[in-house]
Parts: sequence; structure tokens; C-alpha cells
Amino acid sequence: MPNQRKTPGVYVSEIDSFGNSIVPVATAVPAFIGYTHNTSYNGEDLRNKPCRVTSLSDYYTIFGNKPPVTQFDLEKTTTDAADFTYGEDGESYMVKANGPQYRMHSALQFFYNNGGEECYVVCVGDYKDPIKAADLKAAVDLLEKEVRPTLLLIPEAVELYDDSQSALKDRYKDAYSLQSHMINHCGSIGNRMAILDIPRGYWEPEKNPSQSIDAFRENVNPSQSAYYSFAAAYYPWLHTNLYSEADFSYENLSGNAMKTLDTLLNIDASQVPEQSKGAVLLMISQLTSQAAAEGADAPPTEDPKSSNEEQLKIKADRQKNAHNNLQSISKAYKLVLRTIQKKVNTMPPSAAMAGIFTSVDMNQGVWIAPANVAINSVTGPAVHITSEMQEDLNVPLSGKAINAIRTFPGQGVLVWGARTMDGNSQDWRYVNVRRTTIFLEQSIKSAIRVYVYEPNTANTWATIKSEIANFLTDVWKQGALMGSSPSDAYSVAVGLGSTMTAEDILNDILRVSVKVALTHPAEFIEISLEQKMENG
Repeated sequence: MPNQRKTPGVYVSEIDSFGNSIVPVATAVPAFIGYTHNTSYNGEDLRNKPCRVTSLSDYYTIFGNKPPVTQFDLEKTTTDAADFTYGEDGESYMVKANGPQYRMHSALQFFYNNGGEECYVVCVGDYKDPIKAADLKAAVDLLEKEVRPTLLLIPEAVELYDDSQSALKDRYKDAYSLQSHMINHCGSIGNRMAILDIPRGYWEPEKNPSQSIDAFRENVNPSQSAYYSFAAAYYPWLHTNLYSEADFSYENLSGNAMKTLDTLLNIDASQVPEQSKGAVLLMISQLTSQAAAEGADAPPTEDPKSSNEEQLKIKADRQKNAHNNLQSISKAYKLVLRTIQKKVNTMPPSAAMAGIFTSVDMNQGVWIAPANVAINSVTGPAVHITSEMQEDLNVPLSGKAINAIRTFPGQGVLVWGARTMDGNSQDWRYVNVRRTTIFLEQSIKSAIRVYVYEPNTANTWATIKSEIANFLTDVWKQGALMGSSPSDAYSVAVGLGSTMTAEDILNDILRVSVKVALTHPAEFIEISLEQKMENG
């Protein structure tokens, strides 16, 4: 003020013309919870600590590389779940993982191959630890303190199964319980969504082609029905090319599998010319560690003075040589390894969807439905879905919609659904509507926090209203809101007699009312075509 200035001169005062602005929050920042190779980095324990990762090389640096070799059993079967038939009698064989698979590494690959950028990884243990629902649930609870993640994924949720149970609801009881917990977490926090996979969504029996879907819907139940809109589920699993043929060898076969493999390889050996049969039979016994069949060449003489380490190295070298040779001459061996490759490359889709969410948000906006988009690193869906099959997935009576992933000629594998699990709700039916609302709520909430403890007066009300209106105008210009003008797209109200009473002000409550007209996807497009008479 003039009476405070005592030195003659010229004084300049800068006046703010535009006021503060609302900074949009990030919309696609997934949090991956699971098991990693490393549980410490630079001497610091990583377990149960959300760690920011911006690239796949970032992940490798902090959490290490892929998990140890997954071993598989190979056995005869009479069920319709057989992976292949072999031999003159057409015997059926099944390749089955000997224990759960650690999926964090492949999930991050899938995520970044589909447009992923920033994410958070929460390590709950390493590859020596058993996959436990309790550990994963505890990690979910830890994320309550984290503000930045907007998506929640647990790649190993589908690995929580009990093989001793026959009914899916009992076999995957822990998986369904964990997924319900994920939805409860997202619904109660209100600033993120869970992307869910369907346990055993890679195969359906012919007599009950919707078995895994039915079990999922019956057993995934959050504590409040309003929370369903904070989750989206995708089906089926996908055949990918994340791992090549060179990534698989005899090391992927268990000891029991080697016995069955020995039988298959000897079937092939019977077709080999006589002059080379002895060498082939010897290679089979060296690879499988089974007794050599009659007519095999004599094994090399062992040096009795060699140490155990030297003998193990010699054995490993012979197995590698036998592996390389049998790959080129044995159809059965190649078939078994390709089946294992296919099994490992069959991935639940949630990680790819997180990448697609990120890509769509970056290139178009969170208000665009993440659908009708091709998925990278995929050769096809594990279960082929027709339009008739998708009717129940998309619009079930229960409202628990499942988004289909389908193949279309000339277009590849596309995401063909954009619904939350609250499919019966007119407000929260679509993924992009729920996520846009979260984006608007969190952006406005973060900006308005600075006015806590400010005077509850007309000046504060006008400032808040102006900030929110400017922000929503920018969002409307980008196409997030419907309406030909801002007044059609949104309205902001705050003030005495409008959103507050005198009693509210006396109780230190400042109420702001924001209404927005969100865009909804054109999910059903109808074309009417009729013939008309020629004119002239």
C-alpha cells in the first residue's frame, strides 16, 4: 500500500489474469502384483514396495530376467483335453505343467508389446516361493497408500488352483476370492480399475462350452454391487509368440515325462534306416536317461578317474547333442516341444489389455473405448468365439459382462468388447465411461485440495467454479464430452442457495456440483437397406 512505501521511485505489481489451472492426472498406470526373479536391488528389499518401471529393460535391471525353466509332465490320456495323438494306434497324449507358472515376466513383455509405458511392480516373493492368495491380497491392501496407479493386475491369480478338486468353483476358489478382493479394493479406493482374467479361460469342454465363464460369474462377488463397475474381465486366453522354439528343450520335461518321451522316440526310431538306427537309439537313451533299446550302439567308455562334476558336464553335453540331432530327425520330439511352447505362450489377456488402455489413452484419450483394437504378439485366441456365443458374454442376465477377444478375417485378433462387469447399469456399463469419470474426479479433486481451509466465501466459490469450468472446457474441446457447446456438455454450481445452505457454511462444508455429459460408444450400429424404384 502507498503508506508502506517510503523510498521515492516506480513500483511494479504483476497481476494474475488467468488464475490457476487444473492439471489432468495420469489415466493408465497399471500396478502389477506378483513374483519376480530378484527381491532386492542395490541392497534394498523390494518385497511389498511398489516400484516404478518405465520400460522392459528397466524391469530387467531391477527385478531380473525370466523365471527358471518350467517343467512339464507328458502322459497318456483318454479325456477330450488331449494335446495330440501319435503312433499307428493314435494314442492320445497330454502335456501338463508340473506346478504353477510364474507369469510376471511374460506379463510385462505382453504389456510393453502392446503399447505399455509407465507402470508399478509390486514384488511379493521370488520364484522359490509358492504362489499364495494371502500374500497377493496383502500386496493389494498396500496399494491403498499409492495415489498414482489407476489399473490393478495380478498375472498369477489364474495360477491359484487346487488340482485335487474337480469342480471349477472349488479348484479355483482362491483365485475367485483374490479377484473379488481386487474389485473391493478398486471400488473402495475409487480411483482405479481391476483388469481380470478368466481362470482356465484357455479351454472349454465340448459339452459345456461356457464352463469357465459360468464359474467365474458365480464365484467372483465383491462386497457391494456398486463395485462391479470398477472391474473389466476379458476372455479367452491368447496364443502368443512371446517365446520362440529356441527357448525350449529337454530341460522342460520332468523325469516322468522322459519315460513317456522315450516310448515316443522309439516309435520314431523304428522308421530310421538300419545303418543309423543304433546311433539314434543311443541318442534316445542319452537324452532320456532310460535304458538303451536293443540294437543301440555301445555308449562311450567313461573315464573312471573323472570327478562327479566332470561326469555331469559330459552327460549334459551328450544330452545337448542328442537334443539337437533328435530335433531334426524325430517328429515326436518336435511335436512335444512345440506343444510345450504353445502352452507357455498361451497367455491370459489382462497384461495386453493394460498396454492397450495405455496406448488408446495416449493417442486418443481415456474417453475412447479400448475396443476394436488389434492385439500385438498374438497368433489367435485360445477359444474361438462366434457372434451367438458373444451374446451371453456381452449382455448376460446377471449383468456381469465379459469382454470378448475375437478373430476377424483380414483384421486379425481384435478386442471386441468395452463393458465393465456392471453391464446392467446405464451409468457405468462401459469401461471408458467409468475411467473418464475417475479421470475427471481425480483431476478436480487434486486441484481443489488447495482450497481446504480457505474462507468459505463468494470469492473462493467463484475461483473454484472458474477453475473447474476452464478444465471441463478443455476436456470438451478434446471430444470427451457431448454437446455442441460447453453449456450443453457440462455445468458447475457452487454457492449459497445453489449447493449450500447457511447451515452448511456454519458447519464448514463447501459443496460443489458438477454435471457432465459423457460420450458413450456406438456399440450397436444398424443399417437399413431397401430397394427403391428407378427414377426417370
